[in-house]
Amino acid sequence: MIVLYDDALAREFEPFATSRPLGEVRAGALLGRERWALWFGQAVDACIAAPHLAHFAEFDAPPMAVLPLPVGTWLVNTRALPVLSATTVGDADAIQIGAHIAAVQLREPLADASLRDGTLMLEALVPRDAVTRRVDGVWLEAPWDIIRHLSTQLGQDIPAL
Repeated sequence: MIVLYDDALAREFEPFATSRPLGEVRAGALLGRERWALWFGQAVDACIAAPHLAHFAEFDAPPMAVLPLPVGTWLVNTRALPVLSATTVGDADAIQIGAHIAAVQLREPLADASLRDGTLMLEALVPRDAVTRRVDGVWLEAPWDIIRHLSTQLGQDIPAL
């Protein structure tokens, strides 16, 4: 199971954050959700976003997650965008892009209230004995990063697609 997570910073990506989860915003040739689905090789099952988006429904967008998240779920920060040709998950328990954890596979059910308000940091979920895979990609720190990284992402996405 893959669940996309809009952290507190993603929830401030105005004007996008007023109408859709960040995973439903195009970054490069793909929506963030589509990028992670291709990277993992399976569909995204759900998302966790701001409360005002609880009933977001558009095309094939995943529904909001129901807590607790089960063991084995991949929780993915939507601000992290892997390069499509980057190494896949393999035997990793966590995925790191740059200096931050982009995704973590849960070893215990998770119903933390900080998921709902966006304050949970994925680093807090990585066990000490986790296998962490570093992959190429970018982090969106502000809405304008979608445009700032556009030419680089398109240059990487088009050959990969």
